[in-house]
Parts: sequence; structure tokens; C-alpha cells
Amino acid sequence: MTEREERWRLFWAVPLPDDVHTHIERLQRELIRRVPGGSVRWVPPGNVHVTLAFLGDWNRSDIPRMVERVTQAVKTVPTFSLQVEAPGVFPNVRRPRVIWLGIGGDVDALRRLQGAVAQALSALGWKAEKRPYTPHLTIGRVRKGQSGDVLARIGDAVQHVRTSPFGRHRVREIILYRSVLKPSGAEYTPVARVALGNELR
Repeated sequence: MTEREERWRLFWAVPLPDDVHTHIERLQRELIRRVPGGSVRWVPPGNVHVTLAFLGDWNRSDIPRMVERVTQAVKTVPTFSLQVEAPGVFPNVRRPRVIWLGIGGDVDALRRLQGAVAQALSALGWKAEKRPYTPHLTIGRVRKGQSGDVLARIGDAVQHVRTSPFGRHRVREIILYRSVLKPSGAEYTPVARVALGNELR
């Protein structure tokens, strides 16, 4: 396979500080004690991020042009602050499939950032999801084949975890990650870092 034909599985995301990952790990441990054993596949805390755009497989040779487009799109987007909030589930507590943490702070700025990235990618042929962008942090995925009772217990456990908003931090850059699927789980490697624009005064 030539370099031009090589394809990488990619996504753009907002990274999180190490102290946020540490707090997420503590929350996951609490949830692990509450849910039936083996019912949830937990995301390694270091892999948790705010997804902006999942690209799927992309020609490696096209990455520099994509990074240049995204860089131009976000260079006028000011930095902004986010924090992590209470957990929830998709689609609902009776049939949970994804366990997530909410995003608070300047969410409007985050949506503007995501819109700028999406617009830049669309010019290169990427097709955005039709559903509205819903910022969140995925921390666990319920394994397939769980009984209704187990699903209900997972939903109940998430509802009863109490946490105050934490991890307020300033978003100064976004990262293009490569995702390699391995038997042990996905491995994420930074491919490019793009700084946001001017600081808010």
C-alpha cells in the first residue's frame, strides 16, 4: 500500500487537563461500585475528551490540507472556559447505552468552535451528522445483551451519583487524533495541534 492510499481513523477534539482525568477516574470508580459487574465497558480516563468531529477513515496524504483549513477556521475563535458537570445517559435511564458527563461553562463558545471546524471539514467533503451537536464526555458504554433489570440498575446508579461541577479550565487548542482499534481498546495518538485565537480580555 502506498502512502497516498494509507487511511487513518481520525477525529478532532478538545483535550482535557490531567486533573480532570483524575477526577473522572474517581467518578468511574464510584459508578463501578454501583453497577452490575461487567455490564459497562469504561473509557480509560486518559482517553476522555470533548469530540468536535469524528472523521472516520481519511487519506493520510490529505491530512496537511485538512489541518491548514481547520487552522484558518479557528484562528479568530477566542479561547474560552469549560467545566465538567453531572453524569447522565443516552438515550434514557430505562435503556442506557452510553454513560456521559455533562459540559458546562461557555458552551455557546464550544458550539461556535465546533461549527467552525465542521464548516472547514465540509469544504473538504466531510459530511456532518444531521442531529444537533450535543457536547458531552463519554465515560462508559453499556455492553450489548444486558437484561432490562441490569439496564435499570445502571440508569439508577448514574442518577444517584452526586457531584459538583469540577475541572474548570481554559480551552486554548484543539487536537486532531488518530484512533487505532486494538483488542485492549482504542488507542489515541495526537496528529496535529491547532491553537485558538486571541484571549478574551
